Amino acid sequence: MKYSEAKPGRIFILRLEDGDILHEAVEMFACAHRIQAAALIVLGGADEGSKLVVGPEQGRSQPIIPMEHVLTGVHEVAGVGTLFPNASGQPVLHMHIAGGREEKAVTGCIRRGVKVWHVMEVVLWELTEATAQRLPDAATGFELLQACRLKEREVPWKRFLRECDNCAGKRGAQQFPSVTSGQSAKVKSRFGWELESNVQG
Repeated sequence: MKYSEAKPGRIFILRLEDGDILHEAVEMFACAHRIQAAALIVLGGADEGSKLVVGPEQGRSQPIIPMEHVLTGVHEVAGVGTLFPNASGQPVLHMHIAGGREEKAVTGCIRRGVKVWHVMEVVLWELTEATAQRLPDAATGFELLQACRLKEREVPWKRFLRECDNCAGKRGAQQFPSVTSGQSAKVKSRFGWELESNVQG
């Protein structure tokens, strides 16, 4: 076991809306609000066609081949997750949800795309002074959490924020490759914030 420490920061309450993609909406919100790391819980509805990763085809085989499950019908879901930066300093959500419909249930990872059905509630607890990162792992091919203690100057997120400090408006949005101009406009209208208001020189 390896570990590192963090301190409690801000707490955000989010309401995701119909058609939002869970991990995309959370990661864009984190970028705009300069959230480096967080713990999250989620509760709501997942729409038909949402995709979950439900384990590897073989437990110890190489390469690891993930299995995908597509939801048939709307599911009631609840989940927990963590948010940490990758090697480029971009926040990456790792979350598992359990969903049920009538007598059937399924649990899996949301990275393939979980679409919100009408509403999904998220409570996000920011973790400050965190040094943990999601870094490439040669054995699995995944970006795995590395809970190591790094010097502040070595944390890519700090460099990432400094680069953002030189941007504003559309230039700020371009610092987040996963956020297209169309997505930015959508998230602005949903959450009521402007990217440029969070980029300070």
